[in-house]
Amino acid sequence: MPDLLANRNIFSAYAALASSQEYNPGYELGEKIYVPVRSSILNEDRTAEVILPREFKDDSDDKYDAIYILDGIRAYHYVAYDYLRGEGFIPKRTILVGLLGLRDTPTRYRDFTPTKASANSGGADLYLQFLRKELVPITDKRFRTDSGRSALVGGSLGGLFVIHALLNEPTLFKSYVAIDPSLWWDGGVVNTEFQRKVAALKGLNRVLWVHGREGEAMHEMGIDRLETSLRAQAPSGLTWMCGAYANETHLTTWINGFWDGVKYCYDGYCANGIGFKPMNGIVLKDAPLHVWCYEREASSYTRYTLDGSEPTLTSPRIALENIFRLSNDTTLTLKAFCAREEYDTTATGHFRVGAALAGIEQPNGTLPGGLRFAYYEGNWDAPRDVVGLKPDRVGRADRDFDLGRLPADATFICILDGFLRIDADAHYLFELGDPGHSKVFLGDIQMIGEHFNLGGGESYVLPLRKGLHSFRVVYFHRKGERNLEPVYWKPERQDDSPIPLDQLYSPT
Repeated sequence: MPDLLANRNIFSAYAALASSQEYNPGYELGEKIYVPVRSSILNEDRTAEVILPREFKDDSDDKYDAIYILDGIRAYHYVAYDYLRGEGFIPKRTILVGLLGLRDTPTRYRDFTPTKASANSGGADLYLQFLRKELVPITDKRFRTDSGRSALVGGSLGGLFVIHALLNEPTLFKSYVAIDPSLWWDGGVVNTEFQRKVAALKGLNRVLWVHGREGEAMHEMGIDRLETSLRAQAPSGLTWMCGAYANETHLTTWINGFWDGVKYCYDGYCANGIGFKPMNGIVLKDAPLHVWCYEREASSYTRYTLDGSEPTLTSPRIALENIFRLSNDTTLTLKAFCAREEYDTTATGHFRVGAALAGIEQPNGTLPGGLRFAYYEGNWDAPRDVVGLKPDRVGRADRDFDLGRLPADATFICILDGFLRIDADAHYLFELGDPGHSKVFLGDIQMIGEHFNLGGGESYVLPLRKGLHSFRVVYFHRKGERNLEPVYWKPERQDDSPIPLDQLYSPT
């Protein structure tokens, strides 16, 4: 096995690329620092390399997860970590900890092997002590991590050590990722150990992810034997996956394995809550209500109830598109079950059974093609009533009006009001995704402005009849926040879109 830590030029090249405009996907990239550790257990000086999110602050009380990587942090770890955080697969508050060997002394065989089957081997138990008593407490104290919420990742002999660590220190980490583990070691001693000790993992709620290579390699590495044991003996409370990659080498599995293994450890994690729509509304009795859940692979880990109770793993699965028929006022409760139960997420939608809202004939003096607007600029911390205030500008929000051109460096209230034309009796879904301070009214009903979700905005469904309906949007923009967004709607059997101008009418 070559020393994969010998050439750090690759890391340096990727780190430089990750800092450039060509790579940067817009996420907060971390910096790397080195943490020296004087180990009395190993009787030597060791070093951990740590990548912190850029928003990490020493004077904060924020807690962080950690991903401990045996053999140190490679370039692909750095890039994967950036994307996994940025795309919401893992929490923003996660750090990387690379566990380095000695530069001049081979330590992999010594530290990662549980038995002395060859020269300079058999030190895994001592290395486990070093992690538990020395390195992990330093990381927890200095970087506010919690090893009970952290992951241990290793490949080859490092993967062998990961399995040994799970069996002998199962509460030291939350998740264990073993990539093409060398379970052939010493006649498969760790597989034998697994069969003997796996029952003790019952109820500990740990996560194990193991992947090797298709074909004979699964047998040569001893992974097929581990998979057989898992299928026969895996206790309740152990979330696990064992699989194989096609067309990969022993070393290239480490790249895919880190990405896939860490994602699996957080499977079901919802960075911004559970995204679904509509979130609230009024529906006709026993009429079809369409509810969309657009979280990644939500049907794999999200369950729902319609009676207000908290879903369980035996509750029905939510799909991308669902149709419910409600006879009474109903609370829809969704629960995403994460592989790590501390990140389980719940969300609720409330639907009232009621009558469709009747429209009116077009009032005299109204013009199609937009709404009336009044713009008020001020120095407010929160939305306020503008009654009695003189607007700075008034006009018509038509084709020449653009929300994006309102001043981003000002705090203001912009009120749009008039009428919305409905051409067919049906349920209509309304959505808004601006920063969450704005309100949308249809008639006397406030549809939006009470249940904003940071990741998914806010949505509301209403049964409407043909005709014109009083319609008002109260936009509030705080200086420096992102631009406001138009109100979207979704008539039945149509796609979401901004409300067309020809459906909007303004008083003259």
